[in-house]
Amino acid sequence: MKFKKFRKGILIGMCALVMAGCGVSENGGAKNNDHVIDDSKDGHLRDETDNMDDDHLTDETDNTDSDSLISSSDLQGSVIEFSENGCVVTPVTNDGNTAAVAAPGNEKEETNVTISYEPDCIFQTAVMDLTTGTANISKAAVSDIKKQTSLLIYGSSEDTHNFSASKVIIVRYE
Repeated sequence: MKFKKFRKGILIGMCALVMAGCGVSENGGAKNNDHVIDDSKDGHLRDETDNMDDDHLTDETDNTDSDSLISSSDLQGSVIEFSENGCVVTPVTNDGNTAAVAAPGNEKEETNVTISYEPDCIFQTAVMDLTTGTANISKAAVSDIKKQTSLLIYGSSEDTHNFSASKVIIVRYE
C-alpha cells in the first residue's frame, strides 16, 4: 500500500514538473505568434519575412520563428506531382486549432492546386525544430521537391485551382 502511494506521488510530481514548462517562452511570458523577431545582433526589431530574401541567405542557415513562417505563407500543401516548371499540391486545411492534409492516395481532385513557378522563383528549405519553435532556413533547388514534400508557398492565386509561386519553402520537421 505504501509503495503504491509512493509511486503515485512520484508520478504526479513528474507530471507537474513536465507541465510546468509547457507554453512558456524563454523570457518567461506566454508564447505568441507575433510576426516580429528580436535581432539580438544589432538590437532592432524586424519582420520575419526580412530574412526570406535570397540575397540575404548565404550557404549557412538562417533562423526564424516557425509559427510566423507558416502563418505568413499564402498556401501550404503536400506535393502530389512535380516537374521543373511547377507542381500539384493538396492544400493543408486549417481551422485555427488543427491543420490537416489528405493522406497519400486520398487526395481529392477538386481541392488540388496547380502551382506554376515564376521565372525568378526562390527555393528554400526550412528545417523546423518542434521543441524550440524555430526554423533554420537555407537555399534549395527545384530538384529538391519530390512527392509528399511539405511546402510553404508564397505568391498569388490565379483562381481556386491555380497559383503562381514567387517563393517556395520546403518544410522538414525535427
